[in-house]
Amino acid sequence: MLGFGDDFLRGDSQVEDGDMKLEILGCSGDVTGGRRTTAYLVDDRVLFDAGTVTDVLAPARSRQISHVFLSHIHLDHVKGLCFLSEELSMEGDRSIAVLGDGRVIEALSLHVFNNALWPNFTCLEDKEHPIVRTQAMEALVYTAAHELRVKAVPVNHRIPTTGFIIKEGEETVILTSDTGVTGELWEMARKENNLKFIVAHVAFPDRLSSLAQRAGHMTPSVLFDRIDTFRLHHVPFYVAHMKSMFEEEIRDELAKAGRKNICPAEQGSILVG
Repeated sequence: MLGFGDDFLRGDSQVEDGDMKLEILGCSGDVTGGRRTTAYLVDDRVLFDAGTVTDVLAPARSRQISHVFLSHIHLDHVKGLCFLSEELSMEGDRSIAVLGDGRVIEALSLHVFNNALWPNFTCLEDKEHPIVRTQAMEALVYTAAHELRVKAVPVNHRIPTTGFIIKEGEETVILTSDTGVTGELWEMARKENNLKFIVAHVAFPDRLSSLAQRAGHMTPSVLFDRIDTFRLHHVPFYVAHMKSMFEEEIRDELAKAGRKNICPAEQGSILVG
């Protein structure tokens, strides 16, 4: 159970009209022991990263997804898109929009939908009406997807990666994605007036800070420093992307810090803005 009360975590039946609903399909750094990798489904139709899709969603639910925003193309963030696109290809009249930073979209074509690793569903059979419609986003500019406005913000990872600022009406949530120490995203977070919560990726415990720095990931202390530096103590944080072999250690470090605005994210839970 996440730790901020009913205003921040409610079951599906408790979501009110006008609320932004973020469902955590997966939030782990690996797939050990039934864990699922990164995928956040917003308002049932817009997916942020695709580490987990058809392996948890029934076909009727996966068919509702119209947009997928990709932070980067590491396998734990895109593997579900492969199987979702294959499923769509067998339905005949369905397609999906896949959006991300231009470098992310280019890498997706080169390394995933390349007819070697996976069929190229961006042009397979019908180039005029592809199953996967890719769209490069301009950095730091909002893109519309249904009622959402989404901004991709470059962050500090091993490959081109962005976090996302997501707005629906006057409400805002932020997904850091995989990042080490970075500044621009946090400065934007500081300036948001109606920031409901941040999902922050923390992969390693503090004792592995050197490894985390090389890999472009945060530890708990890095997250605490970002919160203190940018004065975000009032914002609820959900910590995701913990590597399973270090999860207990990371959870212990979070608990010992005694920060009431931080708790671990849990797969299958729903966050409400």
